[in-house]
Amino acid sequence: MANSIILNGTIRYDYGTTATGTISTNTISPSGSNYISNNINLTSAGWTGLSTSSLSDTRYIFLDNLDTTSSISVATDASGTNVISRLYPGDVSVISYSGSLLPLYAKVTSGSTATLAYIIGES
Repeated sequence: MANSIILNGTIRYDYGTTATGTISTNTISPSGSNYISNNINLTSAGWTGLSTSSLSDTRYIFLDNLDTTSSISVATDASGTNVISRLYPGDVSVISYSGSLLPLYAKVTSGSTATLAYIIGES
């Protein structure tokens, strides 16, 4: 069986009498077989480096805030200047990426502790 990443998503916005949305399915056949998957416990005390090891050509970054009360920010620098995703409680983020992965850092930005699940896959 070939390696594949299947993304299924529904986005719907309801406001008053206005509703709009889209449904999308995308299948990617990665040429590489490398990926990183991890759950990391975070605090609000400081930015924590995520294990990104040596992926040579990153395609997708999947982030999942497993906490129900705290928010998490993910950045490409240890000071949190370049935030690429802010996950509110229970949020999931999919980031399309191309090239060598920059270091990633995460921190609880609202609340005191949270768990971040992430998967980073090569193209």
